[in-house]
Amino acid sequence: MVDLAKIAEESAKGSFSLMAGTFASTVIGAILVIIIARLLGPAGYGVYSLSFVLPALSATLIAWVSSLISTSFGLWLPTTRYGMRVDLRGSLRALVVAVT
Repeated sequence: MVDLAKIAEESAKGSFSLMAGTFASTVIGAILVIIIARLLGPAGYGVYSLSFVLPALSATLIAWVSSLISTSFGLWLPTTRYGMRVDLRGSLRALVVAVT
């Protein structure tokens, strides 16, 4: 049988770890932005910032198309329903059999 207290504890630990990592990443990123801006100056930092526009737009477009395709064919329903069973059983085969 599944121990819900253990699952809740692991979930809380994972959530805290993710939150701490996100916070650390944000702080380090903010510090690096300040350093890069000071080193490059206004014009250089503007060019540096523009270099991220195309990759960001491409990633957004790819994510949107991927989401559109998966929801159009209804693939998110079985993944949501049977995804937890795979985690609890520890087998990818269970998801493949459940979806097909």
